[in-house]
Amino acid sequence: MKLNQDGIRQEDKQLAINVLNHLKAGNRVIGDPGEGLRQTLAKLEEERDSREFGKTDWEMKDPELESHISKTKAGIKGEEDLCEYLTRLVKYDDTLDGLVAFASLAYQFEDKNKAKFANSLENVKLSSAEQNGDETILHYSNGMKIHVNTEDYLGDESVIADLSVSDVIKRYAIIVDNPSTQSEKDYIPDTDTLLVYGNHLLVVDAKNLKIKNGQSLMLMNGVVVDAEKGKEIIEVHPSTHIWEEVMKTAGIPLASIDGYVCIVNDTPLEIIRTDEWYSCHTKLIHISELKDILHAWIDYKDNKLSLKMLTEISKAQIKKEKNISFDVDSIKRKFSV
Repeated sequence: MKLNQDGIRQEDKQLAINVLNHLKAGNRVIGDPGEGLRQTLAKLEEERDSREFGKTDWEMKDPELESHISKTKAGIKGEEDLCEYLTRLVKYDDTLDGLVAFASLAYQFEDKNKAKFANSLENVKLSSAEQNGDETILHYSNGMKIHVNTEDYLGDESVIADLSVSDVIKRYAIIVDNPSTQSEKDYIPDTDTLLVYGNHLLVVDAKNLKIKNGQSLMLMNGVVVDAEKGKEIIEVHPSTHIWEEVMKTAGIPLASIDGYVCIVNDTPLEIIRTDEWYSCHTKLIHISELKDILHAWIDYKDNKLSLKMLTEISKAQIKKEKNISFDVDSIKRKFSV
C-alpha cells in the first residue's frame, strides 16, 4: 500500500497515528458498521419502553414506532453485511489493493464551517418539480426538497428555476426537507460507508430492503420505485456534496467522487438503468454487483493514499457508545414492579 503521510496538522497527529495503526494491522474496513443506527435503536426502544400505562389499561403498541424500530434493525444488518462483504473483497481480491473503507460516517460541520457549507448551496441545481395538489415539491441535485405553493410555482416557474436554493427558501418555501440534517428527534439516520482509493471517494449507502424474487426496480426523481407497478419503495439522498465540501474546507485535493445505493439482500432482482441512474450520485445497485463496480471504479486510477484525507474522514466516524448503566425505572415499569 502506497501512503503519503505529509500535511498532518499538529492537532490531528494522534488521530492520524490511530488510522495508521489500523492500516498496519491489516484493517482495510475501519469503524463500527451500523453504530449510528444502533444508537438510534437504543433511543427508539427507550421511547417504547418508557410509555406509561395505568394498572387497568390495555397496553397497545405504537405501530409507527414499531415500524421505525423494525426498519432501524434492518438498516443495522444492511450496514453490517455490506462491511463484512467489503472486508472479504479487499482481503482476497488482490486487484483491490490500496482500497480502504470507513464505516458509520455522519459528518457534522463545526460552527465556523456552517457558513461555508451554506454558500456551497449556491451551486445546487433544480432537478425536477413534482406537482401534488396545492403543493409543488422542488427536487434539488443535493437531495434537498422544498415544498412551495403550486399557485406560486406556476406563476413564477421560470424565476424559481433561476434562483439559488437560499433565495427559493426565503421567498417561497413552506417546508424544507434537507437530508444532510438530523431529524427533530435527534436520531442518527442511516450512515454512509465511504470507500477511498488514492484521492478518489465512493459513497455507498446500504439498504436492506425486502424485495420479491425477480422484482424490477428503478430510480425516479430520487425515489426507488417498483418499475412494473410504479409503487414508491424508499427515498434516497446523495451525500457526495457534503464530502466535497469537507475536502475543500480541509484543503485536500479530491480527484473524483461518486455515490451508490446498495441493496443488501440475497434476493435476485433487476435494476433498470435510466438516464437518471447514470447522472445521479445515488446509483442503485445490488450487492452482487459490487465487486464488478469496484473493479471498474479503480481502473486506471493511482492508488496512493493520503493519510491526511484518511484522518479527515475518520473524524466523522460515529464512535461506539460505552454505557453499562441501566434504567431502573424503565425495568420497573416493564415488569410492573
